[in-house]
Amino acid sequence: MTKDNKANPEDKKETKGSPSKPTQQQTAGEEAKEAPSLEQVFLRDDVYPDAASLISFQPKSVDELAKTGLVVPDTNVLLLLFKTDARSINEVSKVFKSLAVEKRLYLPGQVAREFVTHRGDHLLAPLQAFERAQSDWGKAVIPRYPFLEGQQEYDECHELCDKLKEQVKLVRKKLGQIKRVISNYSWDDPVSNLYRECFPVESVIDPAGATDFDREKTYQEVVRRSELKIPPGYKDAGKDDGGIGDYLIWLTLIQLGKEEHKSVLFISGDEKADWMERTGKQGIFPRSELIDEFRRESNGETFHMVQLSALLDLYGVDEEVVEGIQELEEAASEQKRSAAATQQPFNVMTELTKQLSATMGYEEARDEAIRRMNEMFDANPLQRAKEQFIAQEIDRQMKAGQLDSHSLEEITRQLNEQFGRFGAK
Repeated sequence: MTKDNKANPEDKKETKGSPSKPTQQQTAGEEAKEAPSLEQVFLRDDVYPDAASLISFQPKSVDELAKTGLVVPDTNVLLLLFKTDARSINEVSKVFKSLAVEKRLYLPGQVAREFVTHRGDHLLAPLQAFERAQSDWGKAVIPRYPFLEGQQEYDECHELCDKLKEQVKLVRKKLGQIKRVISNYSWDDPVSNLYRECFPVESVIDPAGATDFDREKTYQEVVRRSELKIPPGYKDAGKDDGGIGDYLIWLTLIQLGKEEHKSVLFISGDEKADWMERTGKQGIFPRSELIDEFRRESNGETFHMVQLSALLDLYGVDEEVVEGIQELEEAASEQKRSAAATQQPFNVMTELTKQLSATMGYEEARDEAIRRMNEMFDANPLQRAKEQFIAQEIDRQMKAGQLDSHSLEEITRQLNEQFGRFGAK
C-alpha cells in the first residue's frame, strides 16, 4: 500500500482482453476508452487454442522433473553465487556437474550474455568495498594531551595504540593483496570457473541458431505479447531492450523441450507476474499460459520453475547450505520489490500521460497526470518519479529541437510547480 486504501498496482492481476472500467480519478469530461480490438476480445481463445487438453493434461511433478527433465538456470541464479560462500559454491558445483554428466544441464545463450554483462559489477562491488576498507582502516586517532602524561590509563592507551598501528599496516597490506587478486581476474574467478566446467559449448543453446529465426518478426511478437500482457517478459517492456530478453530465454526453453523431447525445470529467482502466479509478493508456480504453450510446442512435455534453493533441497544438499541460499534469494527479491516500488510512480505517470494525450493536448495531459499522481502516491516515491519525469520531458523537447537554456530553466520550473508539494528547486 502507498496510502490508506490505495493498492499497489504491481500486486494487481492483469485482466487480459477486457476494457478497463473508468476510475474515480477520471474527470467527467474525459471520453470513454476505445472498444477492445478483436484480438483482445478473443485473446483467451488464442492463448489457449486447445481447450480439451487444458482439462486432460497431467503435468509431471517437480520431483520427477528434477530426476529426468532438463535443468536450465536463469541469469539471476548464475549471479547469485557471487554473494555466497565457498562451501555453497562447492555444493552447487556438485549438483550442476552431476546434471552435466547426465547431459541434462543447459544454458540459454541470452542467459550467458546477461551473465557476462553483469559479471563485472559483481566483481567491482567487493573490489570497491576492499578499497574503502583499506582507506578507512585505522583512521581513528587517539588524541594527545601532554598534561595527562604520567597518568597510567593515558600512557597505557597510547602504548596500545602504537602496537595497533603495526597491525593496521599488516591489515592494509593484506587488503591491497586481495584487491590485486580481484583486479587480476580474467574470466577465471571462482564462479566463472565453475560455469566453464559445467557448461560445455554444446550445452549453450541460442534460438538465433535456428534457421527460421527472424529478428524483426521476433521483436514484433515481443511487442504484441507485451501489449496483450501475454507472458513472459511484458513486465520488462520498459527496459532498453523492450523486454526481449525474457522472451529469447522462453524461446530457448521451448526449443529445448521440442528438440530434446524432455520436460524443463527452469531455475530462477524471477517472481514477477509475467512468469509466476503470485500470492502477495511471492511467486508460487508458473503462469498457466506458459505451462500450456510449452505443452503445445513440446508435444506434451511439462514446464516448471523453482528457485536454486529448492533445486538444492531436491538433491539432498545440506540444510544449512540450502537455508543460506534461500536467505540470499529472499534478500534479492526484497531488493527488486524495493526498486520496483521506486520506479512504479514514474511508469504510471508516463502511461497515464500517454492515455490522456489521446483526448487532450500533451501539456494538458501531462499536467493532469501530475495532479492525479499527487493524489495517488506518497512523497518519497513521487519525488523520484518527478526527477525522472522532468528528465524525460527535457529529453523529449531536446529531440523536438524545442529546448534552449532559457526553456530548460522554464520547463524545470513549471514541472516543479506542478509537483507543488515539493516546491520549486
